[in-house]
Amino acid sequence: MNILIIATSHQRFGTLGKKTGVWFNELATAYIICSDEGFKVTLASIEGGKVPLDPNSEAIYAQTEYTKAFRSNIDTLCLLSNTPSINNTNYDTFDALVLPGGYGALWDFPNHQKLKEIVSHFYKESKSILTLSQ
Repeated sequence: MNILIIATSHQRFGTLGKKTGVWFNELATAYIICSDEGFKVTLASIEGGKVPLDPNSEAIYAQTEYTKAFRSNIDTLCLLSNTPSINNTNYDTFDALVLPGGYGALWDFPNHQKLKEIVSHFYKESKSILTLSQ
């Protein structure tokens, strides 16, 4: 089974300028569980490139077994540095879609045409769509 995880690319919290991004535990949990089950997991983001992590999700109190496992593996850490853009992702080859939350997703998920196309495709094909939010 091929899993596509799409993360936000948005880095700033509204007009306040505070840093934000994906909630790390939501991304890490989905990635680690799916990988441990033997699924092929691809991490993409809205714009491609580095995935911004919400600084609050990196605080010591927000760490879990999944964030620790993700951070302890250099290969998974490297995934965060250079993701493909969803504009360059052949989503038809995936069996399930995961959309981790975080405040960044509030800005770039709702009106992104390609993301709407991808979600619509998964829905029409009766493929699994999982959204994560704490």
